[in-house]
Amino acid sequence: MHKSYKTIHDKLVELERTAAWLARHIGESPQLVNHWKNRGVPANKTKKIAAALGMSRKELEGDNYKRYQASDPLTQEIIDILDRFPEDSREKELAFIKNYLNTRRESTKK
Repeated sequence: MHKSYKTIHDKLVELERTAAWLARHIGESPQLVNHWKNRGVPANKTKKIAAALGMSRKELEGDNYKRYQASDPLTQEIIDILDRFPEDSREKELAFIKNYLNTRRESTKK
């Protein structure tokens, strides 16, 4: 098993799910996902995979995680949390955070 697939495999076992289940949830063929077991997972697929498995990309990619790192720890924590949301709901959650921050700014001006 390719090392980039090991975390996916372990999470699927934990969730009692199959590679076919993952394939359906990320819009790929089961054959392609099975192909990753031996060849490795393409970096451009990790975002969808992480969301389907309820993980952050950082958790999924481990030492291979090469993403923008915020200089502020709180900002990085927010980014990591947002990465756990399914892609289609991230914008909604980010809008909620922006609204919250704007409200806080307004209340501190008074």
